[in-house]
Amino acid sequence: MRPFAEPLSDREAAVLRFLRVMMSTGEIATEPFVSIHTVKTHRKSAYRKLGVPGRRGAVRRARELEPPAP
Repeated sequence: MRPFAEPLSDREAAVLRFLRVMMSTGEIATEPFVSIHTVKTHRKSAYRKLGVPGRRGAVRRARELEPPAP
């Protein structure tokens, strides 16, 4: 599987980690102490960079791109 062309920012990667555990947008916003709007912006940008339309696809794609555990 080919990695995405544009790397995720640190914040986009953090939001993606929270998406994996099925946290709501509001719950994610309380973790890194950002607004819900900011979480939505990071989420949308991560989806675009991963080439997926939503949460499930983003989580699946991120798992595909993770290096195997040692």
